[in-house]
Amino acid sequence: MRDGEMEIFESDIFDRIMKYFYKAYNNAGDRSIFRNDISEAKKIISEEIPEFPTGIAEIVENVFSIIEHGECNFLSPRYYGYITPRPLPITIIGDWISLIGNQTPGAWRGGPIATVIENTVIQWIAQFVKYEMANGSSPQGIITSGGSMSNLTGLHLARNNAVERGGTLANIRYYICETAHLSIYRSLSLLGAFEDNICVIPIDCNQRMNTLILRKQIKEDILKGFFPAAVIATYGTTSVGAIDDISTIKEISMEHGLWFHIDAASGGAYAGIDFYIKEYGSLNVGNSVAIDPSKWLFSSFGVGCLLVYDPAELKKAYSISSDYWENESEADNFQMSFICTRAWRSLGVYMAFCQLGVSGYYAIFDKLSSLADTLMNEFEKIGCLVLRGSKLPILAYKIPKYDDSFHKCMIEEAITLNIAYMTHVNIGGNLYIRVALSNYETNEEDIIKLIEFTKKCIESGSYTC
Repeated sequence: MRDGEMEIFESDIFDRIMKYFYKAYNNAGDRSIFRNDISEAKKIISEEIPEFPTGIAEIVENVFSIIEHGECNFLSPRYYGYITPRPLPITIIGDWISLIGNQTPGAWRGGPIATVIENTVIQWIAQFVKYEMANGSSPQGIITSGGSMSNLTGLHLARNNAVERGGTLANIRYYICETAHLSIYRSLSLLGAFEDNICVIPIDCNQRMNTLILRKQIKEDILKGFFPAAVIATYGTTSVGAIDDISTIKEISMEHGLWFHIDAASGGAYAGIDFYIKEYGSLNVGNSVAIDPSKWLFSSFGVGCLLVYDPAELKKAYSISSDYWENESEADNFQMSFICTRAWRSLGVYMAFCQLGVSGYYAIFDKLSSLADTLMNEFEKIGCLVLRGSKLPILAYKIPKYDDSFHKCMIEEAITLNIAYMTHVNIGGNLYIRVALSNYETNEEDIIKLIEFTKKCIESGSYTC
């Protein structure tokens, strides 16, 4: 096996990988936004597990040829689908470095520097989104594998809090908006919630949780014998980027002693900007806040963050002794998280903050929001109905005189012509085309192509997929 290890260093494999890396980033806009030649890929992938060893160089070339047949090109500046940005190359380099020594920030003795950097990243994220720093030596939260695990962890704390206050798994109730992310439903299900434990609050005319109905519903539920546990708000809905009225929701939560969780996985990166604080409120009001650096912090997938106003809640939920573990004075982050041994995914985020700084991120945010403004204005000029829930660079649009099938065909044609990768969203029973600007390389030339394409679609009068 030692010879196999050395093959990596003694061959030109790293040169080949770096050329692939360079080509992927340098020519992202020229490559197809979506390729789906899976049948060709399956000709290369063996259905039987390999019986004998294969050289590393051959394996690498084989993998490259497989990937070419099926790829969603998130690196393209015209990828406007889900909020899956082009990761900054430095975050990928950070991932590589972190994997070399296989350090884990789960426990101090498994990676002392990994632990220090991870806790620093948590503090930096809190500073970036202006989430008030808590007193004490504990990090103000935990790094997770993504937004879904951050939400699950925050809601776990909410459930524990409700039980401590006298609720039971049978009578506690969670309040979520009809536009809540699917990870909220999944998290509550994993935590033992059934249909009667979840109250779905409708949206208002601004695509936000209707706080009048929320306040009324909580009062009615108390009279019915339910135990209100938590309100879950969204800071940037997937569909149109709507931001719930977190200040009012906090007031309602405090009136009844509810835990307030904010799912800011999508839009939380923007939350520290003065305009957003003034217009939409501060994340400080949340007992727990989910952040996803692989959204608008442009990290690669696999890293999330949960910020908690009182980190002691995490220790209370997850700290446990074992016959094989000796507790020491240094911070062991696995005592604040469901996961024990885990990858050191925070190094890439650390390096990205060092590269861009706050001002660098804000400059990108300004550009993307300005491009979204242009898209919205131009779409409205040509007769499109546009929905946008906030200044976040997400919007949904439709051509009122054409049906759903027409819009679906538009999406397919845009992908085929390499003009744009877009998705559709159902709002109020109507299908809209959804556009999310989450690539720091997207520029005016890219969105002009989409505007011109939409004009031609309107003029064509019909589409058949």
